Amino acid sequence: MGDNDSLVSDAAELRKRAEIVFLEKAPRTPEYQNPLTPQAARRILHELRVHQIQLEMQNEELRQAYLELDIARGSYLDLYDFAPVGYLTLNDKNQISRANLTAATQFRTPRSALLKLPISNFIFRDDQDVFYLFRKEAIENHEPRDCELRMARSDGSQFWALMQLTIARNGDNLAEFRIVLSDITERKRADEHIQRLANFDALTGLPNRVQLGLRANHAISLAQRNHNQLALMFVDLDNFKDINDSLGHSFGDALLVGLADRLKSLLRETDTISRLGGDEFIFLFYGVDAEGASHTAQRMLEVISTPISIEQHDLNMTGSIGIALYPDDGGDLETLLKRADTAMYCAKQEGRHAYRFFAAEMQALSSRHLQVVSALRQALERKQLTVHYQPQISLADGNMVGAEALLRWTHPELGSVSPAEFIPAAEDSGLILPIGEWVLRQAVRQTKLWRQGGLAPFKIAVNLSAGQFRHPNLPSMVTRILEEECLPPECLELELTEGVALHDPKGAIAVMNNLHERGVRMSIDDFGTGYSSLAHLKKFKICKLKIDQSFVHDIGTNPEDRAIVCAIINMARSLGLKTIAEGVETAEQLEFLRENGCDEIQGFYCSKPLTVDEFTEFSHVTGGLILMQEGGHM
Repeated sequence: MGDNDSLVSDAAELRKRAEIVFLEKAPRTPEYQNPLTPQAARRILHELRVHQIQLEMQNEELRQAYLELDIARGSYLDLYDFAPVGYLTLNDKNQISRANLTAATQFRTPRSALLKLPISNFIFRDDQDVFYLFRKEAIENHEPRDCELRMARSDGSQFWALMQLTIARNGDNLAEFRIVLSDITERKRADEHIQRLANFDALTGLPNRVQLGLRANHAISLAQRNHNQLALMFVDLDNFKDINDSLGHSFGDALLVGLADRLKSLLRETDTISRLGGDEFIFLFYGVDAEGASHTAQRMLEVISTPISIEQHDLNMTGSIGIALYPDDGGDLETLLKRADTAMYCAKQEGRHAYRFFAAEMQALSSRHLQVVSALRQALERKQLTVHYQPQISLADGNMVGAEALLRWTHPELGSVSPAEFIPAAEDSGLILPIGEWVLRQAVRQTKLWRQGGLAPFKIAVNLSAGQFRHPNLPSMVTRILEEECLPPECLELELTEGVALHDPKGAIAVMNNLHERGVRMSIDDFGTGYSSLAHLKKFKICKLKIDQSFVHDIGTNPEDRAIVCAIINMARSLGLKTIAEGVETAEQLEFLRENGCDEIQGFYCSKPLTVDEFTEFSHVTGGLILMQEGGHM
């Protein structure tokens, strides 16, 4: 801008000199013989001032133009250096000749250090062929090209970039390459995340149904071509819903993650494990026949049943497995899945924690299961459920000391449905919670009515399902029903199967303690079928052990069953617990139990389960005395 200032000062000097020339030394020529008149001089001076003003204005415009050009140049450099993308210029030897600050930042290298270095120094080695290929295409086609590739930083790290390459020519000669680099690392991560969500389970990281379909189709095609077999296993955890209901979904999620890691240890490279959702897992074993599938399924059950520790809880799980074989049971994934699912439900219906191979007759059972679940949803509303009561008798004096509440269901089309069928269906469908609460209320209400009707006081025993016991609101729900129906808590005895108690011993102890503090008694049902330890029994707040009927049935002929029953009675006595034997049907069984110190019995020898009216009449007729002292049957 200094040059502009000199231009202005020179113009002023020029004006002063012109005044001197025209005022003091006016020219005299033949055309002008007379000296310059004052009027003419003033006119000339006026014209000079006008020209001088015009010159000054032009100088100002020129100065402003220089200023704007300087500002524009600075703005351009800012835009170039601080653009959100990197700019590089390469010479014909692929060396960097210019770079903006963004490019230097992307490579974590000072700009001065970038210059004259080959661009290949900053391209990930596995992607250099990609760069040279698209560079070649740009030269041959005379068109800009772009590609995605990994760039290498000076510190050894990498980033994904979208590289856009343009060629600048000097006539027919190649002048330089101009590159625009956009960091797309985050976009790539987002794309990978979306792809993972689309193909893999978000919780366990296992392939989902979409990925399973792709792998299964490939495996089936390969098996068909090689005349090989496949085994598809449908694995469902038993009573997993109870974990979520009682401990919370975070515990359930942690259990699934831990179990998935264990199950993956069973796989070979050619095998696939997939999580369909919830607690359902699918295994696909290539080249495995029925014998191999049987061996693998048994190992799988062992893995599932190994306790898993989550925080302060030791969780014991079981699982049911259905197996379908290719090509015998189906030629595509959907068919194999349906048939393995059917086999899995059969495993559940037959006792759980087992595996079953698909058989044609299972389809009828599967249809029946769906029918039962569907009908059970309306059973309460339509008053199809009833509670029967089976007396419990003291072997010391023959008096009735209690009754067990047993649920029965009669459907207008299905007829009388066995509890062995509809109770598991209720547990699987989640209906066990409202049904269980209804049974408890009916039993408590009826016991209160019997007491008001003059029957001698006795305890009422009600079974708890796994889902009920693990529900966090169980203690408060029991107390609420007792208070609303006005029955003392000591009149209620809740029965819990041994397997449910051992599923989570620490959690079971906490629930039992809570119920005990509320005055509610508890007993262990089906004792002897699980693996209770003395350590657990000592901590359980229970009053009684119920000897499973499977041991009672053959105590007249089977020495092992007699030994087991005697051991249970003696162990209970040493712990200060009572014993009751269920399923007593003969006088021989009764006498053996009495002689060996069993406290109470229950079974058809005394009475079958009775309706409310039948139980009322039974109690009035017997007067509460069911067995004569000498062991005879009334």
